[in-house]
Amino acid sequence: MRPAKLPTHAQLATRHPRYGATTRYLIVFRDGALDAGMDALRRAGFAVMESGGTAESHVSESEAADADVLVFRKLGIGILSGAQDHLKRVSELVSTSHASPIVTVTREKVVRTLQSAGAAVPVPSSGVGWWLNAARVTTSPFSGKGVKIAIADTGLDLNHPDFANRVTDTYSAIPGATPQDMAGHGTQCAGIAAGPTVPSSAQRYGIAGNCNIAVAKVISDSGIGAQGWVVAGCEWALTRGCRIICLAMEDAVSPGEPADPVYEKLGKQCLDNRTLLIAAAGNDSHRAMGDLRPVSSPANCVSIMGVGAVGMYNSQLQVAPFSNAGGNGPGSDVDIAAPGVSIASACPLPVKYTTGSGTSQAAAFVSGIAALVLEKNPALNAIELWQFLCQTAQKLPFASSDVGAGLVQAPQ
Repeated sequence: MRPAKLPTHAQLATRHPRYGATTRYLIVFRDGALDAGMDALRRAGFAVMESGGTAESHVSESEAADADVLVFRKLGIGILSGAQDHLKRVSELVSTSHASPIVTVTREKVVRTLQSAGAAVPVPSSGVGWWLNAARVTTSPFSGKGVKIAIADTGLDLNHPDFANRVTDTYSAIPGATPQDMAGHGTQCAGIAAGPTVPSSAQRYGIAGNCNIAVAKVISDSGIGAQGWVVAGCEWALTRGCRIICLAMEDAVSPGEPADPVYEKLGKQCLDNRTLLIAAAGNDSHRAMGDLRPVSSPANCVSIMGVGAVGMYNSQLQVAPFSNAGGNGPGSDVDIAAPGVSIASACPLPVKYTTGSGTSQAAAFVSGIAALVLEKNPALNAIELWQFLCQTAQKLPFASSDVGAGLVQAPQ
């Protein structure tokens, strides 16, 4: 398995809104035809290695060094090495008919974390953040106890005192990298979703203070990642019993561009396995100038919950000026909104705490609320959890394309 070759930041800057691609490909297998697809690949001369979809049989990219294709059984998705003749040979197996076990073969895309859309401000040492009151978190009797959230991001500062004895599982999908967060984005998202009720030296900022945290590093410390790493991290999270996976990342899309079939398959398979993917809608809009950008990938998928951001401006709740909008085709709508402006959270030591703005913060917020809901209603499957979040949201006087069902609310 050849490693993903990522573009540099300078190259990415010239490719917006596309963030570029690696030299590898991703294979989507037809539902119910995974074994037939792997057999077809082997007959075509490919060395195929399978990640079996259990905690014991999960295979990392590093462990598949001698394979041409690494297949994630639980997801029905494979990573194809970028050798020159591989695409041609696999493409010959693809068909739109039900006779073919392979549905699509697409170039592996690059994703990156969403940059904070506002300057950081000091974090108070006591009190409660406005965002928690807006969503009735402080009056909820639930804390996420018994629920496991996966933060699929840049990792986590494992030395941060606010996460002591909270992290149950760690994983890095990136060859040669550890789950330790040097970028800070993953630590911020983990803090919002799962920060403690009483932080070591800051105001309360987190939601599900008693949930279990699984850390999947799928984005490098430079803030750039490969689509295959996201897939691998999600399968790993499924094998660890995570009911919620927070994907605070984006690949910007163009108007009229359909959802990525790899992410659509990923979301569907996670739903089928009782796990909800919650993704950031993206920070590409400039609403003051009338520039509304479409919901980014993977949040624009039918099977993935897309989250827009709202903020408090002059004591009034408003759609965040950077938050992307729906209306770009099936599944591309914002499904729900959450606070995403000047949100305090943890960050890597020695700084310890910071504030940030973006739909990343909003996606992490909904992930934390989802953990509270599952503590209250553990029998809910992933689709029922999605429905509960939307049905109990506070209606807002804004277009549904901007805020979906409304402002997410904690269960009471």
